[in-house]
Amino acid sequence: MMRQIRADVSFSVKAAAASLLICTMSAVAELEVPQNEILAEAQWEQLDAAVNRALAWLASRQKQDGSFAAPLQGQPAITSLSVMAFLSSGHLPGQGPYGAQLNLAVDFMLGSQRKDGLIARIQHSRPPRSSQDDFQLSHYNHGITGVCLSEIYAMNETSTDQRVEKAVVDAVEFIRSTQIMKTSRSSRKGGWSYSKTVTIPDLSVTSWQLMFLRSAKNSGFDVPVSPMDDALEYVRRCYIPDSGAFNYVPYTDRPVLEASHALTGMGILSLAHAGKFDSGMAQKSGQWLLDHPVARFGTIHGGFHYTMFYTSAGMFQLGGRYWQQHYPLVFNLLISNQDSSGRWPAVGKHDGKFGDVVTTALAVIALNIPNQLLPIFQR
Repeated sequence: MMRQIRADVSFSVKAAAASLLICTMSAVAELEVPQNEILAEAQWEQLDAAVNRALAWLASRQKQDGSFAAPLQGQPAITSLSVMAFLSSGHLPGQGPYGAQLNLAVDFMLGSQRKDGLIARIQHSRPPRSSQDDFQLSHYNHGITGVCLSEIYAMNETSTDQRVEKAVVDAVEFIRSTQIMKTSRSSRKGGWSYSKTVTIPDLSVTSWQLMFLRSAKNSGFDVPVSPMDDALEYVRRCYIPDSGAFNYVPYTDRPVLEASHALTGMGILSLAHAGKFDSGMAQKSGQWLLDHPVARFGTIHGGFHYTMFYTSAGMFQLGGRYWQQHYPLVFNLLISNQDSSGRWPAVGKHDGKFGDVVTTALAVIALNIPNQLLPIFQR
């Protein structure tokens, strides 16, 4: 048997993006790996049960304003990741048991957009005072929410479409205007930083903006190729040739390298979005992840659940032995550490900043990657 997209899930794709997405989905069957080579049928059933428990728990954490519980500085990104967890399981706004709740979440996301196009509840007017300030900045919220809204636009025709369409158009224009192009260091060109007040870009923020632009373009929005090409060149400069891993910033800019599993997953996924999943760079990065497996649940540089999400998404793009060897590790680590309530508890300082909602949402998306329901993660 093969892992199949759920038969009871249906979604429509806008005419402008239909040919791309339909071709992508039709190719999935050729790329799928027999289940008995990855997980046994009983394990797939165990996975579905775990995801359903997690979604029920997430639904219980939604507030009256439509947001999912999280610190204000993490909004609306954490609400967006929660929505993507439902989307990755085939639940759409306005449809099914969670339809009304997802509509409220979409309203919250749309209500978080400012007049200049930025989607964030908090916009800092100063650079961060320390690394503890980093995740209070705005571009993470913008990029993650932009991805969610453009995925909703591609997957679902609802009464919110016109509002979602305008929000994505304005968000694309904002992020294009904040891409770092005029800089004294050529190595920084094409990247994005935490906010307008920060001039040093990094791979983590850049990968989300690149994912947003690719998602918007796939969904039929007018996104020029040049910003994505410039961003991809920035990503490539973060590659560490000796090891195959990816660094937080271009490795020539920082003598102390910060290679990590999450950053390497980001690099692979960014390359895949540019059609370079079969490049030597991507494959060497995949080998680095295989050679440095995450052995236990818990603290890891870059956040454990964030790592599970990005490495799962990246290795699925590589397919073959990379996916076959990596995904069972993700499955075992996550399934064995879900608590009785259905959540995945935050572990470590990094995860603990924003609580159990985001860690649970990231775990669900990571586990659901083979479902192929979110267009941005399709091969």
